[in-house]
Amino acid sequence: TRVKEFANDFSGLVYDLHYHMEYPEEDPMFNHNEFLVETRSYLSGLTGVPYAVLNGGAMPYHQFHLHQDPEAIDKNALIQASLENPLFDLALSVDYQETGLQGNINVVCMDPSFASHLDLFIAVIEKEVVYQGSRSDSLYRNVVLDMIPSVFGVYLGKNWNLGSSESHSFQWDYPDYVEDVEDLSVIAFVQERDQRSILQAAAVPHTQKVAIRESKALHKSLQCYPNPATGTLHVKLEREAREDEYIQVMDISGKEIIHVPAEGRNGLVSLDVSELPEGIYLLYWKDSGTILGHAKFIRANPVGRSPHP
Repeated sequence: TRVKEFANDFSGLVYDLHYHMEYPEEDPMFNHNEFLVETRSYLSGLTGVPYAVLNGGAMPYHQFHLHQDPEAIDKNALIQASLENPLFDLALSVDYQETGLQGNINVVCMDPSFASHLDLFIAVIEKEVVYQGSRSDSLYRNVVLDMIPSVFGVYLGKNWNLGSSESHSFQWDYPDYVEDVEDLSVIAFVQERDQRSILQAAAVPHTQKVAIRESKALHKSLQCYPNPATGTLHVKLEREAREDEYIQVMDISGKEIIHVPAEGRNGLVSLDVSELPEGIYLLYWKDSGTILGHAKFIRANPVGRSPHP
C-alpha cells in the first residue's frame, strides 16, 4: 500500500507500529495484547478497523483505510504531515536486561503555551513475528506486544509552558511469547486528547542495549533561504560538516534529485536548484544514511520566466 511504501521510504522520519485486532479472523498476537477493538479504535479516533493512522489524529486526512486504492492517497500530504514542527521533545532511555527492560522518558514542551490535555504512551514492539494462522505460517512486522503501563497511557496534565517537563519511569518483564529479545524496540509518544494527534515520538531498539534516544526532533529542522528558491538555495547547518556527510534532495515521490557533499564555509552549503522543475522538495543532511537534519523548500520560477518544458 501507499502508506507502507511511505513508511519504508521515509523510515528516518517515521515510526511504524502495528496493532493486531483479530480482524478478519483469530489472531494470536491479539490474544497476547487483548483489548476491545471498539475501545482501541476510539482511542485512535477511528470508526473501525482496519485502518492506518498517521500522527494519530481524529481528522480524516490522518486516516487511511487499508482497503483504500493506493493511488487515492496523496503521498505529498503524508510527507507534509511528517515534517510538522514538533510542540514537544522527548528523551527516552532504555536498559535491556536479561529478564526484562526498564527505562525513563522525559517530556519537554517546546511551545510557548500548550493548553490541551496530554497523554504519554509507551509501546514495546517486536520487529518480526512468525506464527501459524488458519491458512499458513505468516510473518508480521513491528507488532505491538504491549503498552506500558496500559493501553490508556499516562496522563501528563495540561497548560504546558515553554521548557516545562515531566519524567516517567517504567519497566517490563519479557513474556514467554517474545520470539527474539534482540528484535525488541521501545517506542514512546505523546498525544493530545482533543484531536488525538500524536505530537512527538522517540524509540530505542534492543540493538543499542543501553541507550538514550532523543525524539525525531533530533533531526533538526534546517534553515533554507531564499524559500521559494529560483537559482541558488543556501542551507544553514548547525556546524561545519564532516568529511562523509552529504546533502540529499528528493522530490515528493521519493526520487533522489541531488546528492552532493555537504561542503561549505561556516556550516553554510549552497546548492544550484535552477534546473529543477517547479514544486516541493525535501532536503536531508545525512551521515552514512543517518539523518542529521531536514528541510522542505519550494522551487519556483523567476517572475517573467516561463516554466521548464
